[in-house]
Amino acid sequence: MGEISLWFTEGCLHIADFAGFDHMLFLLVLCTPYFGNNQLKRLFWLITGFTLGHSLSLALSVFGFIKLPSAWVEMGIAVTILITALMAILQKEASENKAFLPTLALVVFFGLVHGMGFSTLIKSMLSDQASMLQPLLFFNLGLEAGQLLIVLVLFAICWLLENMLKVKLSRQIRVYGLLAVVVSLGLTWQRLQEIIN
Repeated sequence: MGEISLWFTEGCLHIADFAGFDHMLFLLVLCTPYFGNNQLKRLFWLITGFTLGHSLSLALSVFGFIKLPSAWVEMGIAVTILITALMAILQKEASENKAFLPTLALVVFFGLVHGMGFSTLIKSMLSDQASMLQPLLFFNLGLEAGQLLIVLVLFAICWLLENMLKVKLSRQIRVYGLLAVVVSLGLTWQRLQEIIN
């Protein structure tokens, strides 16, 4: 039971760690356009798609079926944030997005990229452990719990800003999107320099 708790906790802490804020920034620009206009069903499918994507690539990476240099994966994560932020700015609100399936497919693909990033920590902790299935399962469940908590906190912040301070959701989306564009461009450049050097 203690080992299960350890892996679950590590998963929660990994996604909620401010040192790895890039995953939180991604969730911010992915989810905020779907917080209004009765778009919660689409939000559910987006989060599910992202979860399926990163769960699959996390497992494939841990079991050695996917091997990519971590520097390339980290740059890929920065690019996913940039693209998602640009989509949020251009779209402003989810009701404007009539073609939802291409967006969902893109989010699943982005989940594959993020899952390879999540695998770095668990692989370093597993070392030569005989059974990887249980740690992988509970680490991933911890990731999902942490991810859900982040989305709920973001939803609460957006709701409070809109209903208490009268900051329209569309304006919030633009601000978050622009912030994410700036940060992701910086991250992309930084990680590209690491690859080159």
